[in-house]
Amino acid sequence: MSEDYFADPAGYLRAFRDELAPKTVDLADPCSLFRSSGMQPDPAQVEILTTAAPRVAILWARQAGKTASVSCRSAHLAQSRREATVVICAGRVDQSKHLLRACRRFSGRGATATGTATELTIRYPATDSRILVVPASDTARGLTADLVVVEEASVVPDEIFHSVLLLMVSVTHGQVIILGTPGSEAGFFFDIWSAAPRWDPAKPTEHGWLKSLRTWEDCPRIDPWTVDELRRSQPRAYRREYCCEWAGADDAIFAPEIVREMVDETVAPLDLLDTL
Repeated sequence: MSEDYFADPAGYLRAFRDELAPKTVDLADPCSLFRSSGMQPDPAQVEILTTAAPRVAILWARQAGKTASVSCRSAHLAQSRREATVVICAGRVDQSKHLLRACRRFSGRGATATGTATELTIRYPATDSRILVVPASDTARGLTADLVVVEEASVVPDEIFHSVLLLMVSVTHGQVIILGTPGSEAGFFFDIWSAAPRWDPAKPTEHGWLKSLRTWEDCPRIDPWTVDELRRSQPRAYRREYCCEWAGADDAIFAPEIVREMVDETVAPLDLLDTL
């Protein structure tokens, strides 16, 4: 028993009651919801939590806080807007489940989670909203969403992203967030990161993507010793997972930089039909 109890039993019990009582959260401020979980958002996380950009691409190192940021953003939308739908999709369902579990950390006590083999959902009775996990397949067609989150976007098929996921916000004008660490120099995640125009907050009606880059050096929470272990054992994985470089797969026969060196852009392409 704590010494504080014997010194002031009534005061000790009041403090214990207050600690267990639900914390008041200002749902007008997503950062308040983030802090209610016992964490303090850093500047990069605040940007993700508060941005008005309709399209967001998050290229952050492992353990840099992207899951916490996006799950809080999702839970905040579902608890602050009536009849909202958040759709979470990933290349593998277990990755979506991980993000959904993170959403529960920011969900009030009234939220309930249900699940079947093909559908996992958090429902918010107070707002009649939901967060729904869907597979990266055609079975997700037909849904309408106010927020679409694409986890580990580098392994989600291009066809599913363009023909299924993006269509979910075509009527609601909702937000799309893609996130992950880089893979090979191919696919919609790479195309968006390397070529899509950037979103300008001064011109909010123009098309563009908020592109957020965060390497391990930008996140003081990451242990440098652990990073150095990967750098020495798997240099390409280190560049991809912690430096956010499009370094290609570990089992690739040719590294992306070797392929680039083999290309001579001064040579005009040959149209074989012209030689016939």
